[in-house]
Amino acid sequence: MAGGLFMGGAIAALFATALPLSSPNGGIEDPPPDKIVISVATVNGSGCPQGTAAVAVSPDNTAFTVTYSDYLAQVGGNADPIAFRKNCQLNLNVHVPQGFTYAIASADYRGFASLQRGASSTEKASYYFQGSPNTASITHSFRGPYGDDWQATDTTDWAQLVWAPCGV
Repeated sequence: MAGGLFMGGAIAALFATALPLSSPNGGIEDPPPDKIVISVATVNGSGCPQGTAAVAVSPDNTAFTVTYSDYLAQVGGNADPIAFRKNCQLNLNVHVPQGFTYAIASADYRGFASLQRGASSTEKASYYFQGSPNTASITHSFRGPYGDDWQATDTTDWAQLVWAPCGV
């Protein structure tokens, strides 16, 4: 990376969807009366030290927002040599009704970036289910000069969704 780089103040929102494992008529059934419920078990990493991430779950428990007050990646100038890369891992507990499974359908990321001419930055998200060998990653790149808020949205086509294992 050339020049200076600053990315921080990220907000992430995740939306999950529940679908039936199978339907007798081959179509998609109506959602069950019991709702999918998401709770955030842990938030940790170099980009979200303890006490710097606030989690808000939507009233219907189907989505949540995490606001990071100290998520800051920097390079150049007086930046700490290891400040160029930050991460934060969210571990979720998800309850889905009997006979249904779930997948991550979309996630939004927002923040602020200040990139000098010639500098570049990358936001990368990886999605996986505990115990599964499959990990999906999506990368968004930004190039300087840039000095503004940014937003990145990860979405997955329904046919490409990776579902949680049954009974987990």
